[in-house]
Amino acid sequence: MAIAKFRLRVLTYHCMDSNSIFNALTKCITLGSITRDKLAKNIISDTFTLTQHYIINNKSLGKRSAEIVNQGRSALFNNTKEQAENGLGSWVDLILQSRGQSGLVRKIATGITDYIGPTIIQDHSVERVLAALTKFDGGENVLRLALDNVFTGVTGGKMISATFMSALKRAILDRPEFRQSSHLHDMAAWKLYQALAPESSTLPPPPTGLQTLDFVVTQAPKMVTSAFQQIDNIQQYLQLPYSEKDLSAVFTEWWPDNLAVAEDISPKDFARVVLMGHATEQSAIVNQNINALPKGIRETLQQDAASIGSFLTRLPTPKIKVAQNWSGNIEAVSVQLASAHPPSAQLQNYIDTEFRVPVHHPQEVNTLVVDSEFIKSLDKGINLKIDNTYLNYYTRLINMGSQFLAQAKTSWMGETGLSPLKQRQLEQLSSLVDNNPMSLLALSRYLIPESINPGVQEQIFDQFKHQPPDLICVDNIWMKVGKPDISFTVSKRQGVDIAIDLKWPVVKFGNAVDTISAANPQQSYLSSTINVHMLFNKNGLEKERLTISDTHLLLQDRLVFGSPHEHEIPPTAFPL
Repeated sequence: MAIAKFRLRVLTYHCMDSNSIFNALTKCITLGSITRDKLAKNIISDTFTLTQHYIINNKSLGKRSAEIVNQGRSALFNNTKEQAENGLGSWVDLILQSRGQSGLVRKIATGITDYIGPTIIQDHSVERVLAALTKFDGGENVLRLALDNVFTGVTGGKMISATFMSALKRAILDRPEFRQSSHLHDMAAWKLYQALAPESSTLPPPPTGLQTLDFVVTQAPKMVTSAFQQIDNIQQYLQLPYSEKDLSAVFTEWWPDNLAVAEDISPKDFARVVLMGHATEQSAIVNQNINALPKGIRETLQQDAASIGSFLTRLPTPKIKVAQNWSGNIEAVSVQLASAHPPSAQLQNYIDTEFRVPVHHPQEVNTLVVDSEFIKSLDKGINLKIDNTYLNYYTRLINMGSQFLAQAKTSWMGETGLSPLKQRQLEQLSSLVDNNPMSLLALSRYLIPESINPGVQEQIFDQFKHQPPDLICVDNIWMKVGKPDISFTVSKRQGVDIAIDLKWPVVKFGNAVDTISAANPQQSYLSSTINVHMLFNKNGLEKERLTISDTHLLLQDRLVFGSPHEHEIPPTAFPL
């Protein structure tokens, strides 16, 4: 409908412009509501509108093409000074954001644009640039020739081209208010002349200062890049953490040239393109761009892309995060899968009816009676945390002082027998049960790692596909686990609670048993917690209740770009 209306306007304008009788008759019939000046202005406006629709429908400027084009038109074409002041900075920010630039880059560019942009651009900036073009010798002919080329091969192309040129002259080029241009408009007009001129030999002399501006524009990106490299070096030197964001949040948009792959592309830039293609579901375009390169480069980049792609899809439905430095460059990418699995009925029944820790001979240590095997474990070293928040602030402060003195004594005198720190832990455990020997004996037998693992591990693993002794399949991922780390947290609320945390490090994982590959065991693990709730009376243990938590799986892998010394890179890492 819009195109039909546009065509009617063009035809009406052509008839009125070429026939004075038709022109006078039309003005008379419409009582002056339709004139050549009004039609010319509408035709030029419609041309911009149709161009907008084409760019938006084809997403030529990425997913936010509509915002970019509409805001750009508002700030640059048929605009007021106020529209330039209010919209130019936000328009530049929008463009940079759609290109995946960091917040720092956008802030600097937007600040500069807000400061000098409106003064230089002024109102009706596009109109002033077009009018300035015709002030150069041959400028109008260059514009007319460009219109002829646009409509070459179109039926009636010459007539359409001439009509457009007439409408353009009447609406913009010959309007005295647009003939007043700034030096920047003249520079932009000369660059437009250069783009439209069929031969560079016909170019008029460039405006004063244009060569200097060209040099600055050419060198500025290099200078900015160098400056940001120095900023990134400072961040790396100070070992400040990188900002981590979801991959989908970093690459929410794309322009077609964002996915371009140059022959001399750097490893980090190539990784960025592959990640962008993956995040925006445009990997096919990236592969097409790679396939267009010469054979040697093509094969190398195909292998690199496959390595990154394999890493990104190593886990089913992973959460993918990228680590960015201050300038927004990507330093690393990580994949993560986290899930929780409620205990099976069989496991819950085992905990309720069968799981019991053995009772050993009591042993007296500095007037405290505890399980003898616990003393051995404590002496060897166990991961034991005692929560003293049930005590008042003053008592906790005294305890902290005692602990500090114990540490100092150990540091200066060395350990002889049970260390002062471990002796202090015994005293804290005794305090939890009101210094009742029988209660302490019952409590301490649950704090022996060797008493916890064997039966529980088998029952937890049996919830899933399991190939003894250490291969299990969780969430359709096979993994090889190491020996569990067991830690204890003892606290006091309504009775005494023991949280027995079991964490099996995942040393390898993959889609099948025969394809599992190395993982970082410090980042990937399977875990579960046995909770023991104990009530005591003056005779010792009165009642106990055991429960087991969900089994949690956390798989993580990290790929660091450009830092081969990073020890967290798995063997599957992309060799950058």
